[in-house]
Formats: sequence, C-alpha cells, structure tokens
Amino acid sequence: MAGKRSPRTAAKAQKQSSSPLRWLVLIAVVLLACTPAFHRFVWSWGERSERGTAVEAFRSHGCLTCHPRSDTGLRWRSDGDSPGSSANIRDALKRGRPAVPGMPGPMPVFAGRVGKGTQDRLVFGSEIYAGLITISDEPEVRIGLTIADEMGCFDCHGPMGAGGVANSGTVGGQVPGFYGASFARQSESLDGIEGIVRDGRTARRAWWTPWKRPAHDMPAYGDRLDSVEIQLLAHAIRSLNDQDN
Repeated sequence: MAGKRSPRTAAKAQKQSSSPLRWLVLIAVVLLACTPAFHRFVWSWGERSERGTAVEAFRSHGCLTCHPRSDTGLRWRSDGDSPGSSANIRDALKRGRPAVPGMPGPMPVFAGRVGKGTQDRLVFGSEIYAGLITISDEPEVRIGLTIADEMGCFDCHGPMGAGGVANSGTVGGQVPGFYGASFARQSESLDGIEGIVRDGRTARRAWWTPWKRPAHDMPAYGDRLDSVEIQLLAHAIRSLNDQDN
C-alpha cells in the first residue's frame, strides 16, 4: 500500500526522533555531574568506607568523651607505645573495665548493647585513633617522633601518624598517615620525604573535583627545622612504614 511504511523505515524514523532526546539526557547528566551538590553526594558516599564507618562508630558511641585524640597519657598510653592489641580492646568492649584514676568513670560493657558488626567497627576505630603500631626503640626514631609531636604533625596526620583526618577534595579523602593505605595513595615513595618536609607539598587533588580546594596542604618546615631534624623526622616515618609492612 502506498501510505504504509515498511518496518525498517518506521524503526529508522523512530530512532531519528529519539536522538535529540538522548542528547538532551546526556547533556543533563553531564551538567549534573559538574554541580557541587552532586560532588558532595558522591564524596559522602565514598567516605562511608570501612575506615570511615569505623571512625563514625567510634565517635557516635561516645568513645571520644573518655578517649580524646588530644590525650597525652593514661587513656591511650600515647607516649609512643602501643596501647594494646585488638584482642585487648575487644575484651574491654565485652567485659568493660573498672574505673581508674584519671578517667571520668568505668569502661562500660558494649557487648550486650551493640551487635558484633558494631563491635568490629569500634575495635577498628580504636585502632585508628590509637595508632596501634609497634614503635621502634631506636633513639633516632623516638627523637624523630618527638619532633613530629612538637611540630603538630599528629594534628593532621592522626595519632602517631595513623591517619584518618578528613581532607575532602583529595585522593582518598583524608590527610595521609605516616604509613598504611592513605600514605600509599598520596605518596609515590619514601625517597622524597625530606624534600616534602622541607618544601611542603600540595595535596593530591581528586581529578573529578578540580574546583574543590582541599582543606589541608602540607606546609613547608624548612624554615623551622634544620637538616638534621628533617632527616630524623623522615627516618621516623620510614621506620613506621617498615613496621607496618
């Protein structure tokens, strides 16, 4: 019949008519991906990693009330020694601990209040905040960590360099620790540590957020530390990496 189109012709016409709609949808998706709101959504989703949820659990259950990051002694034995093992922390969650001098009260029992998954996150969060890693007894390492403490390095790099401090807009979303996965994401190797400490460094920005400036860049310490102090600090960082591997 003269007025009837073949199935092939009809399909072709339908495809042509839908092409502008596809382009409009594609343009809308691209524009949405460029908005700060979309970035915040994607970033917040990424930050809910295993590490992020552990830190969130540690905070939301009130652990920082008795175990603040600024503690300098009893609570975490943060004189540079490991505060204990994961097994010890898990036992404390299960059984609680009696009140001791210097603490606001006894350690409560969490086993009956939260599930095993939350207990696992609390243990991991404790490790992050405590910086559970064996510190070398080598005098140079101890001196290097003392320098790091005096310069305020742990304020950004986490307790004893354990990491965990948020820095949105960067690769990994946090200030790198002195060791572990966050260090590996931000630092290509240990060879240039002295230069980074001396000259500072711009945080490695995430390529998908070119407009977002990180909250923290590595400042230069060349005007505050001499070459020997910088070498000692770099040596301590290398030692922590060796212990972690």
